[in-house]
Amino acid sequence: MTRLYSFLAIAFVALLTPQALRAAGDREVPRITAFGGTCAKCVLSGRRLAGARFVGADFSGSTLVGADLRATRFVGGSFVQADVSRADLTASVIVGSNFQGARLNQTLLRGVIITGVRFDAASFQGADLQGSVLTGGSYVETDFRGAKLLGASFAGADLSRARGFSQTQLDGACGDSETKPPARLAMHPCPGVRIYGPRPPAAARTARAP
Repeated sequence: MTRLYSFLAIAFVALLTPQALRAAGDREVPRITAFGGTCAKCVLSGRRLAGARFVGADFSGSTLVGADLRATRFVGGSFVQADVSRADLTASVIVGSNFQGARLNQTLLRGVIITGVRFDAASFQGADLQGSVLTGGSYVETDFRGAKLLGASFAGADLSRARGFSQTQLDGACGDSETKPPARLAMHPCPGVRIYGPRPPAAARTARAP
C-alpha cells in the first residue's frame, strides 16, 4: 500500500490525501500543480502528472516507472534511489535536486534542462537525452550505457568519473571549456559557444592598451 504523508498540493489546490491519490488510480489528476513535503517510497508508476511542480519534495525510493512527467519542474527535491525508468520527462526542468542512485533507464529526457543535480551512481542506460542541456552537477559512477546523446550539451559537467560512454555517443554531444569528459574520450565544443582561454595578466593587458 502506498505510503503517503505530509504531501502538499500547492496553488489552486488543497491537500492531496492518500485516499484521493489512490482513488485517482492511473487517471490524470488535473488539479495537482505542485508537490512538496514527503512521499518517500510512494508508488506513482503510470500516473499522469504532466506540468506538475515538485518543490523541495522528498520522493526518495519512490517508483515512477512509466509516469507522464512532461514539462515538469523539479526544484531542490530528493529522488534518491527513485525508479523513474521509462517515464516521459520531455521538456522538463530539474534544478538543484538529488537523484543519487536513481534509475532513469530508457527514460525519455528530450529537451530537458538539468542544472546542478547530483546523479552519483544513477543509471541512464538506454535513456534518450537528445537535445538536453546538462549544466554542472555530479556524475560519479553514473552509468550512460546506450544513452542517446545527439545534440545534448554538457556545459560545465564533470564526466571524468562517469561510466558507460563511448566515443560515438560523445561525438553527437558537446561541451564547453569546463566540461571534463571521461579518460581517453573527447567532446566537441558546442556550436555557437565561444570557448575562452586564460586571461592574460593585468600588466600584459595594460601594456597592450593604446
